[in-house]
Order: sequence, then C-alpha cells, then structure tokens
Amino acid sequence: AKESELQARLRIVQNAFKERNNCIVLRVDTHVNGEKGVNPFGFHFEFDRLKYDENKERKRREAITRWLALAAYIHHKFGIRHILLVAMMSLYAILGGFMFEALESENEKQIVALTVHDMNIVIDDFVHLVVNITLSETNETTRFDILSKVSKQFYTKMLLTEDRYLGSAWHKAEDLDLNIQWTVLPAMFYAFTLFSTIGYGSISCYTWVGRYVSILYACIGIPLMLLTIGDLGEVLQRMFVRLLTWMEKKLSCARKKVEEDVEKNAEGEEEEEEEEENERMLPVWIAVSLLLLYLCLVSVFIWLGDQLGPQQTDFPLAASFYFVFISITTTGFGDVMPNSAQYNPLTSLAFLFGLVLVSIINSSVYSQLYDSFYTGVMKMEGTLDAIHADAYETCGHKLFKKLSPVFSTLTLSFPSTEFSMPNWNSPSILLPDITFTGPISKRSQSEGSTRSLEIEERSHSINLPQVPNQRKKR
Repeated sequence: AKESELQARLRIVQNAFKERNNCIVLRVDTHVNGEKGVNPFGFHFEFDRLKYDENKERKRREAITRWLALAAYIHHKFGIRHILLVAMMSLYAILGGFMFEALESENEKQIVALTVHDMNIVIDDFVHLVVNITLSETNETTRFDILSKVSKQFYTKMLLTEDRYLGSAWHKAEDLDLNIQWTVLPAMFYAFTLFSTIGYGSISCYTWVGRYVSILYACIGIPLMLLTIGDLGEVLQRMFVRLLTWMEKKLSCARKKVEEDVEKNAEGEEEEEEEEENERMLPVWIAVSLLLLYLCLVSVFIWLGDQLGPQQTDFPLAASFYFVFISITTTGFGDVMPNSAQYNPLTSLAFLFGLVLVSIINSSVYSQLYDSFYTGVMKMEGTLDAIHADAYETCGHKLFKKLSPVFSTLTLSFPSTEFSMPNWNSPSILLPDITFTGPISKRSQSEGSTRSLEIEERSHSINLPQVPNQRKKR
C-alpha cells in the first residue's frame, strides 16, 4: 500500500527522534508564502551537511570507543579515582599473594619435612630409652623416677624441635622471676602495643576481664596516640625543614644580597620565610634516609640489649632490623621477638619516635603522590566527563524525547495536500451565522427567569450551513 502523507509525516518525526541531540534540520517550510515550487502545506527540510557528517563521525567514534563510554558511565556513577585506587590495591594484593606463595611455599614444605624427621628421631630415642629402662633390673621406684625425668627431657626436646620452648610453661617454670611475662615492665610494653596498634601477640591477656579492659584501654589510647604522633610529626618536620633551608642558604651562592637590602627587608623576608617553611614539605628522599638511619640505630640498640641481657639468647642483627621495621610500620607479626624488648622501657620510646618519622614520610609521600598521581587522574576524569557528556548527557534530549506525542500531534494538525482546499470566495460556501451578545448584568438576571432563558438561547444560537464534502480527484 502506498504511504499516505500523514504516515510520511509520522515517519519523518520518528526518524528525527532517533537522533541524539544532533538535529540536522535547518528549516521546515510550512508557510503559505513558501519558496517557489514547494507545496505551501507540505514538509520541506533543509539539512546541514556539515552537521550530518559530524553525526556520522560521532557514531563511528562511539562504536570504536564503546569501552571508553562504559568507563565514562562508571566514572559518572562512582568516580574513576576511587575505582582506580581500589583496583590498584587489589592488584597489588594479588601480586603479593603470588609472590610470597612462590617464595615461601617450598620452604615451608622443607621445614615441615625436616621438623617431622627430627621429631621422629627424638621419639625413636625416647622409645628405645624407655624400653631399656623398663627391661633393666632396677627396682620399680628407681625406674619410675628415671622414666619421669626422661619424659620431661623428651617433651622439652619436642618443644625445642618445633621452636615453641620459649614462652612455654616449662620455660617459665625454670625461673619464674626471670621468665614470667606479667610484671610491670612487660605490662607497660603490652599497653604500648595496644594504643600503638602494633599488636605482636607475644604477650596478651588470658582472662576475659583483662581482654575487655584492653578494648576500653585501646579505645581511649588510640586517639591520644594519633594526636601525639601528629603533633610531634609537625614539630619534627618543621625542625627538619628549617635545618634544610638553613643549609640551602649556606650552600647557595645565588641568594647573596647587599647588607642594606637585607636590613631593609629583614622583617618582610622573615615572615615570607616562615610561611614557606610552614607550607614546605620535607623531601621524600631525605625523610626515607632519616628513617633508614634510625632503623639501623634502633636495630643495633635492640640487638645489643638482647646479647647483653640476662637470658643471652642468640638473636641475629638481621632479625633485629626486621623486628624494628615491622614494629615501626605497626605491622607487628610477632614471629620474631627479642627477649629484651618487652623488659626494656626504652624500646617503647624508640618505637614512638620511629612512628613519628613514619608519619613524616607518609605526609611527604602523600603530597608527592597528590601532585603526580592525582594530576594524571584529574586529566583522565576530564576526558571521561567529556565522553560521558557526549554519550549520555545530551542537552535537552530527554525532555525533547518526552515531547514526542506533542510533535506527532502537531505534525498531523497541518492541513493535508491529499484533500482539496475549499474556495472561500465561492458563494456556495456560506459562513456560519453567529450572534453574540454582551455580558448579562446582575440587574437583568433579577427581572425574571423567562427573560434570562430567552437571552441565553439567543446568545448561544449558531446557524451552520451545510458545506459539501468535496474530495480531490486522484
């Protein structure tokens, strides 16, 4: 069936609504005084060729950059910087998992095999010794004493084989005054591990009252610790920055000025220098160098304390450095623990100063990352915002699309060229006889119901002539 003019109009409107804020129609000619050769009541479109080509290029670009459009949508909903940071940390954790699994898996299997082998040797020796004692000709009391002593030795060897002897009940029972944990100094060390969030696990409360008191103690101590670290960090950073500025002035020859200028501008320069020192951050390489130097000093201090202590355990210097680093970074595995650490109050003070240095490094590193990482991220966000605005936030498109029924109705309301227009000058077409009256006053309304009805009928009387329905011959 041939498409009618009304159907063609609706089709044109529907095709126009398929565009996305890319109207390429310059003008719709619907006036009577239209251009020559154009039907006065027909639709005549003039297209913008340049914009049409731009639309084609944009659609091709959207097909190519579909993933970028998806990323732009996700950025608009959640923020790309947050997703990037979470993704980076997740990938870093996954990388660390594979790396440490490759480093430690085989070593763990070898340690388990060697430990089981050593334990089997100890068990075999114990069994042979028990059999020999049982078959000996000594009396029962002597055999019982010998077996009891041998059993204790066997259990001690088993603990030593699994490296679990230190801190065990047998170890504490050897010398309660020396090996017991809960004295004043170890308790102070435990309190420090609570509010510093290190938490080695080498010393902990066994009673439920002590555990819940530890929770309350940590809730009060952690905020105080953060305030202390922040305040001391600002003081130390200001001192280091001033020292660095002073050294730069002494070593720099370009900042030499005449004494008169210096005396005149001394006050203003001092104020500017104070503002610069307050805003300036300590360079990362200097902060890291200070931290490494401090780690070495504290490691030697703890190593010497463990070597010269009353227990005199074999604690290597490498293990001491590892322990100090794990403590200052508040990781606190508890796998390596020197015996002198929890008995020396200077250890807690050394770790407190180390936490302050770590806070300085965190501030410096954060400022550097903010200037580099976030600058690149902000550029990426700007690009994604532009892509999202082009793809999803077309100006007025949603409102324009909601007006689709209105445009369709308006399109169908134009006179159709499929029907002939009547000649209004023809005498056969009579105009309707319409009689109007003025407004009715309140006084005239009170004269009577009969008069009101007559006025109302006369004011609404309209005589319409019959107009013949002439159709255009096809």
